[in-house]
Amino acid sequence: MTLSDKIAMINHGKIEQCGTPEDIYRCPETIFVANIVGVTNRLSIDGQKFFVRPEDVEISKQRFLDHSEYRSLSEVKVRSDA
Repeated sequence: MTLSDKIAMINHGKIEQCGTPEDIYRCPETIFVANIVGVTNRLSIDGQKFFVRPEDVEISKQRFLDHSEYRSLSEVKVRSDA
């Protein structure tokens, strides 16, 4: 990916995402793209799904629970790439 200026991620003949390697790595738009670039960390909050890189995550249990908007969190998966 580092040799490319732009990448098209194609799944069964359909373009899932087009962008720079950095955009695709940092902000995958679909589960398919996220799995290709190694992101399996997904947050689901109020029906919205977010892909998260492990190196960008910092969770403090008390700070997390103090915010009412996070109380509806239904799924958290975090995997270290190390």
